[in-house]
Amino acid sequence: MKKAIYLLFFFLICFTSISYAQLGNLETESFSSGHSQVLAMRELPDNTFIIIEKAGNIKHLDTDGSTLTTLINIDDQIGDDGGERGLLGLAVHPDYSNNGYIFVNHTDNSDDTRIARYTVVDAAGGSGKTINSSSRKEIFDFDQPFGNHNGGDIHFGPDVYLYIVTGDGGSGGDPQNNAQDLMSPLGKIHRLDVDNGDPYAIPGDNPFLGDPNALDEIWSYGLRNPW
Repeated sequence: MKKAIYLLFFFLICFTSISYAQLGNLETESFSSGHSQVLAMRELPDNTFIIIEKAGNIKHLDTDGSTLTTLINIDDQIGDDGGERGLLGLAVHPDYSNNGYIFVNHTDNSDDTRIARYTVVDAAGGSGKTINSSSRKEIFDFDQPFGNHNGGDIHFGPDVYLYIVTGDGGSGGDPQNNAQDLMSPLGKIHRLDVDNGDPYAIPGDNPFLGDPNALDEIWSYGLRNPW
């Protein structure tokens, strides 16, 4: 037994040493500057990028990191962006090349959470891209009892479903027990089919589909403030 422990300890030392040596070769290089509190950056099919700033700007960057344009500023939809509030998440639809859809997660003027879809289009005169505010489509929303633990990250999975990460609602120690409450959207990962239904459908293999004591949207629960 002692021999096995010594061998394990030896391999851990070797692995740590190798990992440290590899990390020691990493270097950072500035890609883009002049932005404020960037919380997400996504690559588009043409190798350009979209970024979001916490205060509400959605920007389009060129392949070299230079700012092509501000696609839209949704600060009027956000209200207070202090602390853990604001424009928090961005996901680009897998079929963006054809539909131009992007999805955002933000807190609103009442500090509650909203997931919305926008459509990116060519600007007039062929001068880059833009987003018309009228293209906004509300997808999913829920109340936030406190100002912190809003979660906010969103991604499309390889199954082309939208995954929405939510915090437990805030304060300290989850006083409302939201993360364990299957009838609360807080403290969860939700999984939505945004290509069907209006505004979405529930994937047939969501674990609580049809359970009267749980939300159909839930994919995973019991989470504090995942990102």
